[in-house]
Amino acid sequence: MASLGSFVKQIGHYSLSSLAVMVAGLISYPILTRVLAVEEYGVMGAVITLLNICGGVSKMGLQYSIVRFWPEWTRRERGAEIFILTLFIAMASITLTVTGIYLGGTFLLRPFIGWTWVFFISISSPLIVLRTMTSFGLNVLRAQERSKAVAGFEVLNTYLAMILALVGATTVIGGLTGYYLGLATGEALLMLIVTSFVLRATRFRRDNLSGPLVRQVVAFGLPMGLFEMIGILFYMADRFVILGLLDEKALGYYTVAYNLGWYVNMLFTESVDRAAVPRYSNLYEEEGLEATSEFLTKATRYFFLFALPAVAGLAVIREDLLVLLASEKFKPGATLVPLLLSAFLLYGVRTLMGAGLFIKKQPWTMAGLNLAGVALNVALNFLAIPWLGLMGAAVASLVSQLIISQLFWLVGSRHVPVRVDFLALLRHALCAAAMAAAIHFIPMRPGVLRLVLHLVAGAAVYAGLLVAVDREARELVGKVIGKLKGR
Repeated sequence: MASLGSFVKQIGHYSLSSLAVMVAGLISYPILTRVLAVEEYGVMGAVITLLNICGGVSKMGLQYSIVRFWPEWTRRERGAEIFILTLFIAMASITLTVTGIYLGGTFLLRPFIGWTWVFFISISSPLIVLRTMTSFGLNVLRAQERSKAVAGFEVLNTYLAMILALVGATTVIGGLTGYYLGLATGEALLMLIVTSFVLRATRFRRDNLSGPLVRQVVAFGLPMGLFEMIGILFYMADRFVILGLLDEKALGYYTVAYNLGWYVNMLFTESVDRAAVPRYSNLYEEEGLEATSEFLTKATRYFFLFALPAVAGLAVIREDLLVLLASEKFKPGATLVPLLLSAFLLYGVRTLMGAGLFIKKQPWTMAGLNLAGVALNVALNFLAIPWLGLMGAAVASLVSQLIISQLFWLVGSRHVPVRVDFLALLRHALCAAAMAAAIHFIPMRPGVLRLVLHLVAGAAVYAGLLVAVDREARELVGKVIGKLKGR
């Protein structure tokens, strides 16, 4: 299928971007974990959770509306210009309002949460506006399937913000205060660049604002915003349970494990999500149900083909990697990493397996399923943490994501069928397990060299096993070799 080939190219652009972002994270990760105490890292994790929740409210799901309705509006006279300006004004108005309410509520709660929390919440709050408006610009480019531009801006944003945040945290001001001020400065510069780029051909005229468009995108975006916000809670609500049942130190271990798993996850779900949604939205509008179903089926298979060895490999190298990046003091969090990565990947594959809900504009169903997931995750945390300790939180996340992701697949496939070849999935899982068993016995002391050997040997072993047992994998390798030879 031609669309699958261009989709893979777009994933390549986004994967390179994700890789660059991951490298930036791996640079800042060891610095922050050494500069901040475990408890401070826990506080940062809680503030990030609040920012993400408010960011979800601030966007109101309009970033999803941009991608979903762009193909329709660009077919109208002056539709693109009207679409861009209307969405820009709408998102700017909403995010400024939400940020003001967030700050006002924080100061009202000061007697209950204390000045320390009020201070860090306040100095980090501009990030809500900055990230919402950056999201506006990047999603317009995503809708246009300009993956190179999106990837380039994201890399620029990451490194600019990271450099200024690290300078602030380690030299100029120090600690979390310097970190947040530097981060906001970097993201402000990028926001101005992205929005200027997207708006460069748009005329700020009153007749370029559309009331019907606002109603249309809000009607679709509002439940999608609820879906996103609940999804953030699905990821992060367990942090508040950990804080309540355990302490800030335990939350620090969990946050470090979470972040490491997330960096690996970025190479898969982030890249797939950014490439897949505009691709299958356009494909459905242009070629119909059958072509979209075939695309999603193949894309899902390739997702698992690469995701399974990532989980198996990380299970082997988790301690070496965490100690190298975060220092010995965070080692207790290493056992959580493979479970959290598995949970992230299950959440991410919904973009493909549950695509029918998005294509058929069923945002309330998506939000309802995510809400059920939050309730299940929190309940499992309360049950599992007293029994298993911090490991219980990771187990609860994995189990709840597995159950809800299956529901997304079953319900979404009623609208747009996505077939899963369970025999192929089993072969890939066995190859990944065999790879993990093989590299586990590399006879060397822990260190960077053993970590590199694990990665190189793991990739070689998995590729060899896969080519031996999987026909489509052999075909994929043949295509790659052909392109390298210039055929």
